[in-house]
Amino acid sequence: MRLRYSSLVVLWLLLVLPTTAMAQFVPDSLCTVDTLHWEPNPAMQARHAAVLNDRNAIQLEAAKRFGLRSPLPTREGAEAATAGLTFIESNDAYTVDSLEYSIPFLTSAAAALVNDIGEAFRDSVRAAELGEYRIIVTSVLRTVEDVERLRASGNRNAVPNSTHCFATTFDLSYERFYRLATADEWLNATFDPHEVTGILYADPERLTNILVGIVTRQRAQRRCYAIFERGENCIHITVRR
Repeated sequence: MRLRYSSLVVLWLLLVLPTTAMAQFVPDSLCTVDTLHWEPNPAMQARHAAVLNDRNAIQLEAAKRFGLRSPLPTREGAEAATAGLTFIESNDAYTVDSLEYSIPFLTSAAAALVNDIGEAFRDSVRAAELGEYRIIVTSVLRTVEDVERLRASGNRNAVPNSTHCFATTFDLSYERFYRLATADEWLNATFDPHEVTGILYADPERLTNILVGIVTRQRAQRRCYAIFERGENCIHITVRR
């Protein structure tokens, strides 16, 4: 697997290497490795989709109740409209992807939920001794124009009445997980200026199962609705408060 690094890795490798496209957060005690990217198997997807299956109509009702009063037409003037929202960015609980079709704002309840899910995932993976991983937030608040562009790109899950337009909804990837490494892992790895070997990766299906379990518990506590999307390989989550 070809790996990419943040600029902080220069302190470890004394090499100048390219950075990833997403905005990264790397704790002082860790180093960036890359994203673990896999092809989810259909049987696993069907199993989780049967559990996390809250329809868009149900999520939309909650989004309209707890989110913005009306969708933002375009990104022009969005600064004023998002004044009451929470800006989210990569931190030690999750990584925010490069957002082509959305902007990083959520209601305070949605921002708190994504942080709680991220912390629970990180801690659960550590407890299972699977390594240092973070969830990746792939979509947040969309304008009407963003939805139209996304639909034009061929995304079959992008609907005109999207819950993403109300700042109550975020997507979490289950086909990609952000991988970090400890100092010991770096010292035991072998590398050249373009590749690293010796960094072990966890079973991605096991990581997905952990993430689904956390979302399922939050859903059972009536904090959110969720749907396990098979087309876009993400979990689509809307807060209920």
